[in-house]
Amino acid sequence: MRFYIIGAGAIARTHVQAIQHWSVNNNVDSSIKVADVNLAVLDSFVVGFPDVEAYSDPGAMLAEPAQPEDIVIVATPPFTHKGLALQAIAAGRNVLCEKPLAMNRTEALEMAEAAEKAGVLLGCCSMRFLGSPITKKVSELMHAGCIGDLYQVTFVQKTRRGRSGIEYQPQSRWFLDRSKAGGGTLFDWGPYDLALLYELLDWDAVEVKGAWCVSPQTEADPVTVMDVEFHVGAQLSVKARAGNPFWVQYERSSCTHGKEMQLVQLEGKKGAVTFSPYWGGNEVHLTVDVNGQPETTVYTVEEQEPNDPMHKPVIFFADAVRGQNSPALVQSEAVFVFNVLAGIYESAQSGTAVEITRSGVDIA
Repeated sequence: MRFYIIGAGAIARTHVQAIQHWSVNNNVDSSIKVADVNLAVLDSFVVGFPDVEAYSDPGAMLAEPAQPEDIVIVATPPFTHKGLALQAIAAGRNVLCEKPLAMNRTEALEMAEAAEKAGVLLGCCSMRFLGSPITKKVSELMHAGCIGDLYQVTFVQKTRRGRSGIEYQPQSRWFLDRSKAGGGTLFDWGPYDLALLYELLDWDAVEVKGAWCVSPQTEADPVTVMDVEFHVGAQLSVKARAGNPFWVQYERSSCTHGKEMQLVQLEGKKGAVTFSPYWGGNEVHLTVDVNGQPETTVYTVEEQEPNDPMHKPVIFFADAVRGQNSPALVQSEAVFVFNVLAGIYESAQSGTAVEITRSGVDIA
C-alpha cells in the first residue's frame, strides 16, 4: 500500500510508526511519502525518517496516478483540513484526516460528499480509543442485561492543566486560535470522547439540550491570540438504534481551578457500570442490588490492548480500505460524530437546543 502524509509535524511521526507497525504485522509492502510547505519542519522530519520520500508541495506528491488502496493522511491544523482533503480526494485517494474532521458541519459534509462521489473513503483520527478490551467488557455486561435499561451516562474528564499550545506542545500556538483550530478542548479531546460513546452505545440521534464553554484564566496565559475554550459541558438527550432514550452529562476540561475528576458511568434501572476508557484503566466496576443493598463486583480486564492507541487510526482505516472488518468510523459515521461536537458549540453560542440525527447526514 502507498501512504501519503501531508504535514510533517509531531503527529506525522506517530503515523509513520503506525504504518511501519501495521505493515510488518500484516506482511504488507508499504511505501510512505510526506509533504510539508515548511522546509525546516520537513528537514527535521527527514532526519528522523530518512527512508521516507519528502516533498515541499503536496500537489507534486499526489501527482502520480492513484491506486485503489492509496491513503492520504492529513496531519495539519484544522483550518487546512477541508482544502487538503478535497485535493487528495480529487486525486482519487482515500483520506484519513486528523481530528477534528473539519472546522464546521458544512465543511464536513462537503468532504464526505466528495469522497462518496469519488468512490473513496473518508475517516477521522477520532477512533484512537475504539475497539479496546475494556469497552468490550462494558458492552458485554450491558448486552447481558446486567444494568437493565440505560437512563443516564456521566462522562467527566477534568484536568487542571493540560492545554494544547500552552502546557502541551507550547510551540504550537495555533491550538489557541479559533480561526486555525476551530475550537479548544472540545475539538481537541471531544472527538475521542464522543467516538467512544458512539461505538459503545450506537447513537442514532442526539439533541444538545444545553451547553457552555469557558476559558479559565491563569498567570501562564500567553499574550498572543487565545480565543478558544478549555472547559466545556453539555447535556445531551440521546436516542440509540435500540433501547430507550437516555441522558448524557458531558464535561471535559484541560484547565480548571476545581478538582480533577475522571468518571465514566453508565446507570441503568438494575445496576451501574463505571470504568476508565483511557490509558491505564483495566477495571470495570459493576454495581447491582442484592437483597436491598448495593453490591459491587470488580472485573479486571486481563486482555492487553493489541494496538497502541496512537496507532489505531492508521491500522483501522487501512483495514477498512482493504475491505476488512474494522471499528473505523468513515463516511456518514465520521460526519455524524463530528456534527455532535459542532452541535455542542452551536448550542453554547445560541443558548438553544440543537438536534443532530444520523439520518440527517445526507451524503448525496
